[in-house]
Amino acid sequence: MSSKSHEKTATADPVNDKTALHTQLQEAEHALAQLQLQARLLREWSGHAMIELDTDANIVEVNEAAERALQWSSDELVGKPYHATVHHTQRDGTEYPAPFCPPLISLADGIVHHCSEVFWGKDGSAVPVDYVCYPCRDTDQSIVGLIIAFHDLAEKKREEGKRVQTEKMESIGQLAAGLAHEINTPAQYVLDNLHFVQDSIRTLLDWGRDIEKIVEEKLTLPEEVREVLAARREEIEWEYLAEDLPQAVSESLEGLAKISEIVLAMKDFAHPGVGSRSLTDLNELIRSTTVVTRSEWSQIADLDLQLDPELPEIELYPADVSQVILNLILNAIQAVKEMLGEERTKKGIIQICSRPVENWAEIRVHDTGSGIPDEIAGRIYDPFFTTKDVGLGTGQGLSVAHSTIVDKHGGTLSHECPQEGGTVFIVRLPITQS
Repeated sequence: MSSKSHEKTATADPVNDKTALHTQLQEAEHALAQLQLQARLLREWSGHAMIELDTDANIVEVNEAAERALQWSSDELVGKPYHATVHHTQRDGTEYPAPFCPPLISLADGIVHHCSEVFWGKDGSAVPVDYVCYPCRDTDQSIVGLIIAFHDLAEKKREEGKRVQTEKMESIGQLAAGLAHEINTPAQYVLDNLHFVQDSIRTLLDWGRDIEKIVEEKLTLPEEVREVLAARREEIEWEYLAEDLPQAVSESLEGLAKISEIVLAMKDFAHPGVGSRSLTDLNELIRSTTVVTRSEWSQIADLDLQLDPELPEIELYPADVSQVILNLILNAIQAVKEMLGEERTKKGIIQICSRPVENWAEIRVHDTGSGIPDEIAGRIYDPFFTTKDVGLGTGQGLSVAHSTIVDKHGGTLSHECPQEGGTVFIVRLPITQS
């Protein structure tokens, strides 16, 4: 009897074992899924570009940073041999023998290798990189793959250059604001003195004319005295002085007023914005920016300002919105230049309008340039997208403008291409803030 009971118990054990094994398998699959998710997140958010290889040195996976650096998509790379695809040639252009390729060596010897070499992008361009090869092992320490983590040194150099340039521009902005103040003070002295000279000349000329009238009408003078006075009058060119001296002073005052306007606009533009929103005259912000950019547009376009005086002050970050207006004006200038070509027999037109539209303050920047082709219209706000030649643009202007208006101010930035040609960029900022 005890033997049969033992047999029944023994026959029941495989079922229990199978259930337990199934449970353990589910737990293992769940743990593996979690590990894979963590690994994916680590690859995407580590800040490094990463390429994962299998034991045959074929590409298993790449993250977004690697796609950007090499200009390949993940679908194009996965399954391809790593060495023949991105590491086939050395920096000097000679063939890179596979046996000397550090990632392949790392797969063989299981040692971490750190190198600075070049990878090759989809377009055949060299991508200087600093990379580390990390062999992946399973529980019994056998190698099951390899992770290559790398930095695009060219991108790193570009970012460093941008950072330095930004710091330079901030310093220049501070210097410009201080310089504008220093220039404006003596300019104001000169303006005040010229106003005094203008008034004094007017008084002296009136007094001279009164003397002339008295001499001619009231006094009886010997003929020789009259001849001496007439000769002296001719000698000093009295008529010329009486006509041109006031005009010369008036033109000088006008020129100094322009200098003061430019200096004050530069001071307003260069002065760093406050860290919070402030009530701002949007029309004055536009005027200041057009004054600062006058040297850029005056030779190639006429400026048409149509600013609605009824537009109320609105809360915004002045320096940021001023930068957006600057970017839109510079884009308009470039578009007009491209339209006119080298032979600039006539000027284009840049029109800037402001007006309230329901609960929005609207700015329209309209140029008579070449317009935006349909095939790129959906990409113009993408970071780093540009149609300009190397060195003429970073592709950041419209991207930063869009982020500033939409994300920071809760507004909208859009564009239209009218049938008559050119482009209209439309900025809308909320008049009232929630």
